[in-house]
Amino acid sequence: MAPSSASPRGIKREPPPGSPLPEEDSPVKRQTTEASRVGTQAPKFSWRTCGSAEDVERLRIKEYAVKVAQKHCAKLKKELSFSIFEGQADAVVLGQRMLEQWMREDDDIRKAHENFQILVGVQGPTGAGKSSFLGALLLQHELLPSGEDGAATAAVGKVSWNYDNTPGHEFRARITFRSIQDISQSLKILLQSIEHVMVLEKTAVTTVEDIEERENDIAIAEETISYELPGVKAVWKFSREDLEMILRNKSEEGSYSGIVRAILKSNQTVLGFLRDNILDYKAINRFRLRRAVRPFLDSTPYRHKDGSQFSVWPLVEDVHMYVKSDILKSGMTLVDLPGCSDTVARRAEVTKAFAHQLDVRLVISPITRASDEEKSQELMQSGFDEAQMKLSGKDDGRGFGIVMTMTDAINVDNYLRSTPTLKYNATVKANLDKLKELQVEETDVKSRIKNAKLAMSEAQAQKAKWMEEYMAMMEERDSQTDGERRTSDEHLTKVRSKSFNSKSSYEEAQKRLEQLEARVGEIQKEETDAKNWLHNASVQVRNFIVKKKIQEKYSVQRSKVPGADTSKPSPPIPIFAVFTNAYWNLMRDAPLVGFATLESTGYPDVRKWLLEATMSKREKHLDAILGRYQKLMNLMRIYSKESSENEESGLTRSSFEAVLEKTHGKFSTTIGVEISRAGAKIQLLNPLENRDETVKAFGHEAVRIATRWSRKFPNKRNNNTKIAAPTYKAIVKRHGRTYPSKTKGCPKITYNWLEELGTPMLQIIGKDWDRDMNKELFKIQVPIMDAFKKVWADYVEELEQVISMELPALEESFSGILTMVSNAEHVYESQVLQLLQHLSKETSSVGFDLVDYLEEELAQTFDSAFRICGQGSHARRCDHIVQKFKRSSEDLCHPVMDRLAKNLETKKKKIPGKLRSIAQSAVEDAKQQISFFINNLIENYEADEVSQAKKLELQASIRTHVAEWEQGWERREGHDEELLGAASDVPVVTGDNEIEEDDEETEETDGVAGDFGTVDQVIGGYLDEDESD
Repeated sequence: MAPSSASPRGIKREPPPGSPLPEEDSPVKRQTTEASRVGTQAPKFSWRTCGSAEDVERLRIKEYAVKVAQKHCAKLKKELSFSIFEGQADAVVLGQRMLEQWMREDDDIRKAHENFQILVGVQGPTGAGKSSFLGALLLQHELLPSGEDGAATAAVGKVSWNYDNTPGHEFRARITFRSIQDISQSLKILLQSIEHVMVLEKTAVTTVEDIEERENDIAIAEETISYELPGVKAVWKFSREDLEMILRNKSEEGSYSGIVRAILKSNQTVLGFLRDNILDYKAINRFRLRRAVRPFLDSTPYRHKDGSQFSVWPLVEDVHMYVKSDILKSGMTLVDLPGCSDTVARRAEVTKAFAHQLDVRLVISPITRASDEEKSQELMQSGFDEAQMKLSGKDDGRGFGIVMTMTDAINVDNYLRSTPTLKYNATVKANLDKLKELQVEETDVKSRIKNAKLAMSEAQAQKAKWMEEYMAMMEERDSQTDGERRTSDEHLTKVRSKSFNSKSSYEEAQKRLEQLEARVGEIQKEETDAKNWLHNASVQVRNFIVKKKIQEKYSVQRSKVPGADTSKPSPPIPIFAVFTNAYWNLMRDAPLVGFATLESTGYPDVRKWLLEATMSKREKHLDAILGRYQKLMNLMRIYSKESSENEESGLTRSSFEAVLEKTHGKFSTTIGVEISRAGAKIQLLNPLENRDETVKAFGHEAVRIATRWSRKFPNKRNNNTKIAAPTYKAIVKRHGRTYPSKTKGCPKITYNWLEELGTPMLQIIGKDWDRDMNKELFKIQVPIMDAFKKVWADYVEELEQVISMELPALEESFSGILTMVSNAEHVYESQVLQLLQHLSKETSSVGFDLVDYLEEELAQTFDSAFRICGQGSHARRCDHIVQKFKRSSEDLCHPVMDRLAKNLETKKKKIPGKLRSIAQSAVEDAKQQISFFINNLIENYEADEVSQAKKLELQASIRTHVAEWEQGWERREGHDEELLGAASDVPVVTGDNEIEEDDEETEETDGVAGDFGTVDQVIGGYLDEDESD
């Protein structure tokens, strides 16, 4: 390696293979021209200067900038690929290795952009209309399964934007199956539980205590069987009796593995699914895709290619569909989850497990049950979920919302009579009176229409009669005498007069009929307007009443949270009322009464909120992607720089790199050290500093919570119904983990003792955690970036000084490279932000860590309680657990808090190393740009004229593409239809417009008297607009 002090005068160019060595060194003769400079002033790109624009406009500009970059990168990649594939230029001269790396980076950026997901999921009771709601958001009717026979959605269904533009791939899906190992383990557990019950039932017992214990053990095993057996029946058609028969025939020493293998091999189609693990579908329209994926999403049995009929849902991990729906363009992935009150335990558990991965969670509930239905309320007011949202920074009005469905089902007449807010409202009365008056008038006008038609008929008959007589008299005139004619003329005059009178009567009746029919049209329009007004008023008032009830319950719950700020009201929950049937009827131009516009269906409001809720995450992603694209642009600008003929030197790549190596190495370390030092405040963040308060509160709450575990409904203080002994023992066996209990004739109850126990702790630490790890943490980005910018400026300055001292002939040409290097700060600012976001998200799992730690600390207590047997074992088991908390609840809390603190510290200590990695990557990126510069400057062999010509041709083409790319980025607004497509403000249904009727059962919501405001206030000025017409 050449010394760093080497002068360009004594440095040789590395000649191409086989070329003769030069006889003597040539002096450096170099004059930098405007053509040889990369550019010393960075263009002002609209996506970099739009900070003052409105949120939506700013996001639109950045979305457009990404499309511009993708378009031009695709063109550049095509040029580069062709040049490399053609192979006529020397690989070193062309810089093939660098160009291939550039193309790989472009692929990586595109994949990162296409794989970006903001998960928006829906939860709710079975039959709440979750799938229909998502279908309306997607404008893809019935894309996701919905039905009345049990739970339609049986597996997690995700829908993302389809980036594949290949013909025939307009709709895609990827089905991921559970592993064979997981399925085999489930089958083994099922077989063990069935055999355990068979053994217990044969065991002879005499004492009451033994009978009680046996029944308890049988009940626990039966719960496992009820969890696993539905899946086995659905897929392999094995009933419990079939499995019992197989187990009876099993030899004493036989294992379960053989039976499991036999079950798996009994259905070769299923075995094929599990071995392949992933199944891909492509379709030209949504109907074909729906037919293809329904067997994997739906709980209904389907006939498969081999002719067998079975359900696949127990095998499916998830189904990911890709469609071109506008709402997905921003990176949203809509997630359809099985109903949380599903009668099949496995499906309900899938929902709970996936729900905490969501960026935005929507609880869906029919409006008739939204404020009172137990499962809906459990989802809306789960203390553990709410505390977890606080920890993860989603408790900001953007991470959680409520959607009330089926709101278009209402008996307006009954609701108007039963709701005081409407019943005594003057405007409502006026519209009802007006409707009655119009109905009376319509009856009268229709009667007059009948008379007018009769008058027309009579006039027409008279006219015909006189005309017939007139014609007869005219025929007789030829044979009449003069006297007869004179008499006839007088009679003809009278007949003609009567005919004209009949015609006038007919025309008058016809005109009167037209006026009356026009009036009927006016009356009917006025009636429709009045009915629409009354229907809309009823719906809006009911929505307002239900929303108010939910908000009040939520506020009461929030006020009871330990440490809650009661000085100001809690921020309201976003609540939306949607009218799905009315929405689809509008889509097919057949509006329902009361829903004349899309806005009245509620869906535009939901779409707007979802875009706002996901905007921040999307914009941060776009910033990171655009930063990476700008790096690719810079590399192409450098590579394609137009060189002067005088730009000759005796430099080699290795000697040039040696000049700068010391500076690179020095600042790679210095930048890392300085930004790590600036980020030292991260180590000082301690959301657990008030642990004494947490421990003390836990001590009081833990005893109360554990005491309530002996109740059937532990969260209902006014209900002291005892829990069944087998259920209690089953929960103890699971160490307090989630346990769904189903009693005949009663709705399913889901118990989770550990979450209940951990909730008070999370609620106490939540406020401090949110402050430190969601707010203060991101403020530390400022000093980190200040340190980075300062040291980065020093780095660029030293690079400039080294070039000036060691390679003065290249100083001006190199200045353009340094300009681009110095303007690269925002790329690493995005990386620092992503690092902090990752730390915030990673540490927000503290709630689930807490549950794990509580289980480990209580495992011995639960195990010893489970072993208690004999007479009165249930009471002694309950007391054993409660006494544990009475004796040492605070002692239990301390080790849990220690482990939480240790886990947090472990994650924080990784940050300095990751910051140093960012510093190293920044220097490596600078070295990469300089490498492209070296190729442009040095690696052009005079002896290889063909390679030179090819490279010059490629560089000229690249300069054209880069110039167009820059122009695209300099535009503040993108109107390129080729890039953006023709976007319409009005949604359009994809596919045919045939809408199936929704027969989901609905109930009426009773009117509630109270201070809800006037109807005019509730429906937001609708009355004024109506009256102004």
